[in-house]
Amino acid sequence: MIKYSLQLILLFATTISCNNDERTPSEENTPTPLKIGDMYEGGMDFFIDETGEHGLIAATEDLDRFPDIWGCVASMSSTAQQVAIATATTNTRLIVSNCPDENTASKWCAELELNGFNNWYLPSINELEVMYIHKNAIVNFEQSDPENSIYMSSSESLPDGDEGYYKCYVSDFSATLLLAATRKVNTSKGNNSLKARPVRS
Repeated sequence: MIKYSLQLILLFATTISCNNDERTPSEENTPTPLKIGDMYEGGMDFFIDETGEHGLIAATEDLDRFPDIWGCVASMSSTAQQVAIATATTNTRLIVSNCPDENTASKWCAELELNGFNNWYLPSINELEVMYIHKNAIVNFEQSDPENSIYMSSSESLPDGDEGYYKCYVSDFSATLLLAATRKVNTSKGNNSLKARPVRS
């Protein structure tokens, strides 16, 4: 009788243990959703779309090759004017293909191999603006010179009047803005005092 009772107790305990550990296959295979600031595939997430399946990753360091110019400095025709999120890959490719300069930020980004990935590019101006919003979630935006922290985009700005396409858009991350009430500024494509932060999709 005692032996039989012990067998029942062991069977009951085993059943409870199995029930507590049971998970459906869908629960076991569901990945943890990514969030802004997570390390993922070579960098840090700074944009995730509404589906949660696509996003943008910023490198954890600024591009360290200088001088870095936009390229096509004296161009009288447009090169890469897209500004929206997810258009910078096209911008970067067009700059690399059409600008003969060897020291463009787009070229350095396109040739960069970092953390096991080689599909980096120079962000569009809208991507930079999103990056600024989430800069506190991304490492190494603590600037040594917070008054001079301006990041180059891959977006060319429209010409002023009859002028050629001599300017590109930049995003002012500085503590004190160059232009009051806006971080989106256009400057010479030949400006080599700008920072560049590579990104990838």
